[in-house]
Amino acid sequence: MSVIQQPDLLKDDFELTVTPYPSMKQAFVFGGALFFANLAFFLFFANYASFLLLALVRPAYLLNVMLPVALLALYLYNQQRKRNEPPLSLSIPQGNNLWMLLLMVPALYVIVAILKYFLETSPFDWTGYGYSRRHPLIYCVIFIFLLPALQEYVFRGIILNGLLKRYPVNKALGAITLIAALPYIYPTSILLYLPISLFLGWLYYRSRSLIFTFISNAMLSLISLLLSMSEKDNLNILGELTRVAGFLPVIAMAVIIFGVTTIFFNKDIIESNKQIS
Repeated sequence: MSVIQQPDLLKDDFELTVTPYPSMKQAFVFGGALFFANLAFFLFFANYASFLLLALVRPAYLLNVMLPVALLALYLYNQQRKRNEPPLSLSIPQGNNLWMLLLMVPALYVIVAILKYFLETSPFDWTGYGYSRRHPLIYCVIFIFLLPALQEYVFRGIILNGLLKRYPVNKALGAITLIAALPYIYPTSILLYLPISLFLGWLYYRSRSLIFTFISNAMLSLISLLLSMSEKDNLNILGELTRVAGFLPVIAMAVIIFGVTTIFFNKDIIESNKQIS
């Protein structure tokens, strides 16, 4: 005679499912907060910089660049701890894909820099170009290490990672592309950063590696530093290059290099994931 085991009603068999964080609404709130915080800092220093001591002007600029995203990173870190979420993975995918960033990122830099050369530049600069020649050590610490690390933790590590768990890929990538560009304030600056933001979002989606996105983000600042070591502005260098070789061949070559390496990178990542599974 078989005995049917009855469930123990006093035993809690329910598993608490935690909703991925953040939601789309929360993500845009974070982007809007960065936009208005950077705008407030910029307007304040633009109007009252003349009342500051000369020695305080440059630290004030760094405060404008670093403080909003640093505060948001601290808030998201505390939220992550409260929700008992696992720490972010810093692993590097298998395969021969890391070296491809050495071709993809410079090609993307050339495309964006040439577009910037033909567009009006805004007075707000989050690239730290003014520091690259006068204070190279500060530039390296802030714009090659700290700022890219904060940006990748906030935008790709927390926001995009949460959006990918709740929404379709296209919707998540479209949202983070705009959100990560909002802190650049001016329409032309936002427009120019959109391709970079889309690339970094796509790179994280395919690799799930913050190491890859951090390296790519830092390389963009490093390229600017290396070009600025010459006597001329890096945009003037690219401008002279387009006048000598022609605008279309230069940007076409950059697009081809970026497109081909992206295809091979994506294929290598897919094969690496198959081997892991």
